[in-house]
Amino acid sequence: MIRAIPKTSTTEMKVTSIRLERELKEKLKDLSGNQGYQALIRDVLWNYVQHKSGDYRRSLAGGITCV
Repeated sequence: MIRAIPKTSTTEMKVTSIRLERELKEKLKDLSGNQGYQALIRDVLWNYVQHKSGDYRRSLAGGITCV
């Protein structure tokens, strides 16, 4: 089953800070393309949480999730 992931407005998100090595941040920017590196980090963290909680769904580009 493939379904879209609802997007959360950034105004509804909590502001947090994470320290990244300069090289890591630059590589994330390069890898994220138009998505943006902060959105990429959120996707990675959500995938980690879902995987650890047993509710893993692989997310694909464009906001599509494979279940």
